Amino acid sequence: PAQIGGVPRLSDIDFETTNLHALKLPVGPSGAQALLADFLERIDDYAQARDFPAVKGPSYLSTHLRFGTLSIRQLAREAWQRMQGGSRGAEVWLSELVWRDFYHQVLHHHPHVVGHAFKPEYDKIHWEHGKHADQHFAAWCEGRTGYPLVDAAMHQINQSGYMHNRLRMVVASFLTKDLGLDWRRGEAYFATHLNDFDLAANNGGWQWAASTGCDAQPYFRIFNPVSQSEKFDPQGRFIRRYLPQLAALPDKLIHAPWLARPVDLAAAGIELGRDYPRPVVDHNVAREKTLQRYAAVKAARGAFVRLDIAINVAPEIGPTHRQVRLTGMGNWAGRLSQLRAARALLDAGAPEVWDTLTRQFEARLIVTALGTTRGRRIEAAQKLGIGRNTITRKIQDLGLDD
Repeated sequence: PAQIGGVPRLSDIDFETTNLHALKLPVGPSGAQALLADFLERIDDYAQARDFPAVKGPSYLSTHLRFGTLSIRQLAREAWQRMQGGSRGAEVWLSELVWRDFYHQVLHHHPHVVGHAFKPEYDKIHWEHGKHADQHFAAWCEGRTGYPLVDAAMHQINQSGYMHNRLRMVVASFLTKDLGLDWRRGEAYFATHLNDFDLAANNGGWQWAASTGCDAQPYFRIFNPVSQSEKFDPQGRFIRRYLPQLAALPDKLIHAPWLARPVDLAAAGIELGRDYPRPVVDHNVAREKTLQRYAAVKAARGAFVRLDIAINVAPEIGPTHRQVRLTGMGNWAGRLSQLRAARALLDAGAPEVWDTLTRQFEARLIVTALGTTRGRRIEAAQKLGIGRNTITRKIQDLGLDD
């Protein structure tokens, strides 16, 4: 419509024409309240139902939260009151609302997460790139990876602008840990296609899945797209909705069509490569590559942790006269300055500096800051996250044992 009363048209503020009207989404505050009323009737089942994409389990309120047509305080109050009444579903839903707020706090206090990993060392991951990687990304976007649950989820977002939360985790894990592609590519795709796109939540979710974010899943947790499908869409109802070409396959075979016998594929009228693609990657092979990819970063992560502890713990304890004499660390301020310089270089992307600069101070720093007695060694081991015997050997090597 034309501009009315000075209010800009949506096209004037970079919104594009969509098929939202065709989707018949309840809109405005009245639509939000109607959805909320519907959800509150089934909130007690939320804890069990929320993970199954073929079931009406979620609240479907995320778009209204994103556009401000529903108050987060109202939702938190409703959840809290029902939780006090013993509703496990309300308790779990409240925790999900808290996650949303948590990601907003992360974005506010750590704005570098826009475009960068929350954990700086994870920006050094060597993601797949080039023509082959671009082909894999296109297959992921278009829902033709050969993994039915992943593909059905991508068809859902492409057709409706919505994706079930369990599936967001599945496809994000697949992009980063099966295809080895940069999480920022998936984040940008979701930003373009989700009706409920929220920068903080989208960024937080992707960094959680990629293990680069604040309180993220560990990097070695890699979702198996087949077992996720068998667990959360056991009868293939969701898959059949978005991939009708697989509808005739038995429930046991629909999760991994490439494992079906030729006779079963023929009976379902399916020819792999024609009616449905073969898998673009072997999950087990991709998993091993991912573990190797992240292991290199894990080593650098240890350097960050030890340096931070050294910088923060040592000044608080300070060297005694005897320890300064034993270690030759009279220039205490100078040592700390060098440690801080090493941390700055690590931040700048030079993890090798841990070997060239920091290790020469590590043993002396442990001794100077924490002492050489058995109790102090245990304390040092706990603070530094390394074995007490390692500290003992370092002390012995330097001839500093009591």
